[in-house]
Amino acid sequence: MKTNRMIRTLAVLLCMVSMLGFSGMKIDVYARGLTFVVLNVYEKELNIGDEYQLYAVTSNGRKPSFRSSNSKVASVNTYGLITAKKAGSARITVKTGNGEARCNVTVNKTTIHLNQTSVSMDNGSEFQLKADVSTGHEVRYKSSKRSVATVDESGVITAKKPGDTVITVSADGTNVTCRVKVKRPNVILRPGKATMNCEGELQLAVQTNSKTIPKWKSSRPSVAAVDDRGHVIALKEGKSIITVTVDGVTAKATITVQ
Repeated sequence: MKTNRMIRTLAVLLCMVSMLGFSGMKIDVYARGLTFVVLNVYEKELNIGDEYQLYAVTSNGRKPSFRSSNSKVASVNTYGLITAKKAGSARITVKTGNGEARCNVTVNKTTIHLNQTSVSMDNGSEFQLKADVSTGHEVRYKSSKRSVATVDESGVITAKKPGDTVITVSADGTNVTCRVKVKRPNVILRPGKATMNCEGELQLAVQTNSKTIPKWKSSRPSVAAVDDRGHVIALKEGKSIITVTVDGVTAKATITVQ
């Protein structure tokens, strides 16, 4: 009698499974007594942030309970909706009465690939750091030394002054880095020396690979004065040293006024 009842129950269960579209798939049934639970999947691989609906059919027709062995990795609500939260493994147990089934969930670690892991830059220049994220999620950028180089929310690095910094790119708990070196500039002042007559004028030219505005200074402004564009005016006889400074690097020109 019990055997016939079990056969009828199993037949009804399999009919329900077929109606719900579970046909053609491998079915594992865990049974205790006469209560059965059938799931649509028993192994599931997800990325962080993914959601997946786990379906269950029970032999007693009752709504089953869902429980995660590690809700920090993958949580499940009362309707079987699984949410992947961080890399790792979790087991979803579906239970009704004295029957249960289990689904093993693996949440993949997010990977990030950068177009460059080290960059050498001239001061004042920009570089587009690009990140390819396996989940397609947004990334966050952060510079360890904003005084050397900053990075905006879209990954554009701007060199601020010579030095070294590290750009950290983060998504879903995964961090990768790009090392940035802002180079000391080359500074050349032309002409390196000149002889001028009183009240004469001379335009000095500075050549540099930095985009920082040069700073000018005369050692004897009463002999030869210089403005913020390198324009020199001879005022009286004597010698003066004109110095131009770019990012801490200097070049000099000797001016003789006769």
